[in-house]
Amino acid sequence: MDVDRYEKDMAALSKSDVVSALNLSGIDRSFGNGTLYTWTTGLEQKLGNLTADASYVGTAGVKLPEYSFPNAYPGATPAFAPHTQFDSAGNVTGGFGVENVITADAHSTYHALQTSISGSVGHGGPGIQASYTWGKSIDNTSQVIGGTGSTERYLQDSRRTLRYAPGKGPSAFDVKHGFGLSLAQDLHMDSAPFLHSVSKKVTGGWSC
Repeated sequence: MDVDRYEKDMAALSKSDVVSALNLSGIDRSFGNGTLYTWTTGLEQKLGNLTADASYVGTAGVKLPEYSFPNAYPGATPAFAPHTQFDSAGNVTGGFGVENVITADAHSTYHALQTSISGSVGHGGPGIQASYTWGKSIDNTSQVIGGTGSTERYLQDSRRTLRYAPGKGPSAFDVKHGFGLSLAQDLHMDSAPFLHSVSKKVTGGWSC
């Protein structure tokens, strides 16, 4: 296909006579299935009516799908679009525009210490459920493209072209600390003298 001729013919049909570079989308020929690894280990200890546990949880996702951009991005200048042709004024005169390629180069890891304690305090309660998580999520891409399940990443290297980002960092959804607490107390309302006239089916089992 003569891309330059096609673009110039299309430009000649428009009122502005402006050449628009042809955008391309594709899938890398080596694209394959991703893999998820999960591992965990933990301890559990009984403390009276309470049960405490602590666990280490780790996951790793490799060969995950992502969008890469071998050439340019919308509105890119000549320094960032090696496959696009420009005139001396920086106007597009031919070649290719944005090139989107789905690859399987994304990688993600998660490590966390998960602790919890549950049970009842004393003989009459209250019941307690508390949990604390100290975790870290690291990846080389976090931006999910809506409707595709893919992610995207790119950076500028020393030659001022867009290439794969080699480094990793905290995920966009990384949360270092997480804490949860809930308490429940049985009010024994079904045994209250002033409620004897009320059916136990109504008050029985109420808690707060």
